[in-house]
Amino acid sequence: MNGPGDSGFLVEGISNPGEAEERQAWLSTVDRVGGAVVVVVNALSDARDWAALLAEERARGGFMPSDH
Repeated sequence: MNGPGDSGFLVEGISNPGEAEERQAWLSTVDRVGGAVVVVVNALSDARDWAALLAEERARGGFMPSDH
């Protein structure tokens, strides 16, 4: 992404099931640094099972630091 103090924006999809684990690690990093993730899905269940949600291959999203 961008360096400290820079703002950034990423819109990316998961193109194959093998990318879900990599994306989960990325989401953990975003959470750790205080970013925000927007995920667009067809339907959201009551249980927030992000691994299952990403594995469904229907999620689209992006990243923007939460201070912008």
